Amino acid sequence: MRLVARPGEPSYCRLSVNTQFLCRPKHLMKVGRNNFKPPPKVESSVVQIIPRTPLPAVAFEEWDGLVRICFQRKNRTLSSLFRQANVLRLLGRNRATLAGQQGSMDADDDEEVQLDEERTRVLAVLEAADALDSRARTMAINDFLSLLVKFSEAGYRFS
Repeated sequence: MRLVARPGEPSYCRLSVNTQFLCRPKHLMKVGRNNFKPPPKVESSVVQIIPRTPLPAVAFEEWDGLVRICFQRKNRTLSSLFRQANVLRLLGRNRATLAGQQGSMDADDDEEVQLDEERTRVLAVLEAADALDSRARTMAINDFLSLLVKFSEAGYRFS
């Protein structure tokens, strides 16, 4: 049932978001455990999966990188998740790499990312997206898309 879970449901997870981003899953019916020999210890379902055409014009690696961070702890606020040092280092390195590829003056040769500066930038992006107090378990696909756009506009990449 995770494939068809909606925001706010207990089974809503990264699999739900990624599946619904690329496809339209539809729960058709449950299959009882007594229909199998030997009967399994879990319930089964039949799910119809229809690919979206055309596919969303978003790089899946970028999308999945954002969703992966958001669902590290799906009940925590995004501001709490994006304050973590490992997330800030990843985003800082990716931003510096992109700036270096584009020939921007912001690119540092320093390996050490200034975490306080990154934290300020990232929290500003979350605030601009009105997502500081959002939790991944309650966010719809459009919320993730708008957040990805805001991060992209600020020069952040997730892959």
